[in-house]
Amino acid sequence: MLESIERGRPDYVGNSPEVLIELIRRLVQSIPEPIHDDRVQVGFPGQPSGELIYVGSWQWDIHGEARGAEFVARAAAATLAAIEAAERD
Repeated sequence: MLESIERGRPDYVGNSPEVLIELIRRLVQSIPEPIHDDRVQVGFPGQPSGELIYVGSWQWDIHGEARGAEFVARAAAATLAAIEAAERD
């Protein structure tokens, strides 16, 4: 879980420590562009977006939820980075 400011609600919650580490590592960088990669899914098809947006990879058993456009983009980039690191290992 990651909470970037004191709102009382997390900005990201997920099941992968690798994604959380990548997300924290990249917080000092600017907000990344949207990810267009079949290994990363953002949202659920056919389900309207709410306050929390699914960000993960069904293929890699990485699942998380992000709050707000900034953290959806950051979580997607961190998810892809974690997948690419695992593929290199």
